[in-house]
Amino acid sequence: YDNLEELKVFANHMPPFGSYKNPVDLTGMADAKAYEGAIRDALAHPEMHAIAILYCQTAVLDPRELARIVIDEYEESGRKKPVVVAIVGGIEAKEAIDILNENGIPAYPEPERAIKSLAALYRWSRWKAEKRKG
Repeated sequence: YDNLEELKVFANHMPPFGSYKNPVDLTGMADAKAYEGAIRDALAHPEMHAIAILYCQTAVLDPRELARIVIDEYEESGRKKPVVVAIVGGIEAKEAIDILNENGIPAYPEPERAIKSLAALYRWSRWKAEKRKG
């Protein structure tokens, strides 16, 4: 998605040196409030059809707290669009990945796997649409 005017909403959730361009970069300073707002805005945006969340473990936000934020925001949004999460870090990151997977949100220890899962979902949806056409 590349409408910069609409993407500016993400600037509300990051320091001045963050990037609201796709891909949005909240920076390593992002706290729970920043992730909550950015995830909520992305889930609510009608032109953002899927969301990939990448989190690299920092001292600012425990990955398990991030997992709860993702689950809560996804539930509140009605689970209407695909969400995948990649969490890079230590033991807490693995625990967060497990929490997300147990709650039906695909989560991976590497960003590549998260993006590959979205790509597979996209290919499947295209195949399904073509099959309906006949």
